[in-house]
Amino acid sequence: MNSAPHSRQASSSSAGGGFAGTEPAAPAAATRRPPPYEASSQFRHWRFSKEQLAQMRHDANAQAVQRARESMLREAELEGSAPPAEMDFVTPDEEFQYVQVFLGNMSRVCRKFQLNELVRATAIAFMKRFYLYKSIIEYDPLLTMATSIFLACKVENNMLELSKLVAGIKGLDKVRVQELEFTISEVLNFEFWVRHPFEASFGIFLDCQGSIANLDEKLLERTWNAATTYVGQAILTDAVVMYLPSQIAMACWVLASRETGFPFESSFLYHGDKLPGDAAATLRPVMDGAMAAIRGYIEVAPETAKAIGIKAKACRNPAFNPDSKLYGLLQEERERREADEEREEAAARRDRGPPANPSAGLFAAAAAAASGGGDAARPEKRQRVEAK
Repeated sequence: MNSAPHSRQASSSSAGGGFAGTEPAAPAAATRRPPPYEASSQFRHWRFSKEQLAQMRHDANAQAVQRARESMLREAELEGSAPPAEMDFVTPDEEFQYVQVFLGNMSRVCRKFQLNELVRATAIAFMKRFYLYKSIIEYDPLLTMATSIFLACKVENNMLELSKLVAGIKGLDKVRVQELEFTISEVLNFEFWVRHPFEASFGIFLDCQGSIANLDEKLLERTWNAATTYVGQAILTDAVVMYLPSQIAMACWVLASRETGFPFESSFLYHGDKLPGDAAATLRPVMDGAMAAIRGYIEVAPETAKAIGIKAKACRNPAFNPDSKLYGLLQEERERREADEEREEAAARRDRGPPANPSAGLFAAAAAAASGGGDAARPEKRQRVEAK
């Protein structure tokens, strides 16, 4: 990161999909190539409506509850104890609140390890996406947070040794981080590229300097700082899985300018013919929705987080608890299965025999040339030897 709080700077009109509404305009022709962001996995696979997000979290919770009930019965059988009483599982809303606690803690953890803002934002995106499909009933948010940071460090080329990460966060296990890293990658469908609103926000800052007459530079600077604060808040909310990065950046600038008095809307966003046709009418409700999502961020009270944490630990699926007998049994089964697969693969390699070597003939010829057989193949040399 340099003068802006990110490493990839871009104009607001190009970073994150442009100014217009929630959906791109229909292509003018079948051969039209979409802008780079529209071709990205983030644009195509990681945008949802508010209703879709609620349904996804409900489904993830319901499926995890069902699996946990089955695992608890198996755990009771292994322990020889009575079946567990009806468990009070965490609700989707409690899951969302508890995950938010750990998303908020990422700032402190990233500062501790001197990781940049881009790593924090990418780790938050990974964790937020992960818990759209998975539940805290199965996956401990502390472990998920740490693994998301470790994975984000790799993606953003800001390397952090795993041993250092594990030593710096109490309660982590190196092997479990490595195992969860692959699980998170699978849930993400190995789509690691994430574009953030920081770039578009800095692009707006640059555009304002060349677009607004009689510019108050000190007021612009204050507004940009306020907008940057809003962006840092926005990435913790569902805005990042509902809107384009450029739309989030513009919403942050609208919020900031209304605080500072900077004429962002009248002199820049909706000024003159900057937006063609009825694009302004399309953009306004998008801005209202994005601003509502950003303003809706609420820090979870410590006592609420503690209560949810106790409840989540009590209803944790034994198959994901290293201290349970079921976890040990499943681990043994997995190790036996992997050993069987390795033996089958080794047997198959033996049956196939050594791989064919196309260079074998060349090596044989070279060896013959270096031996007596090589001289026999060269009559002129043999004749010279006989003459001597």
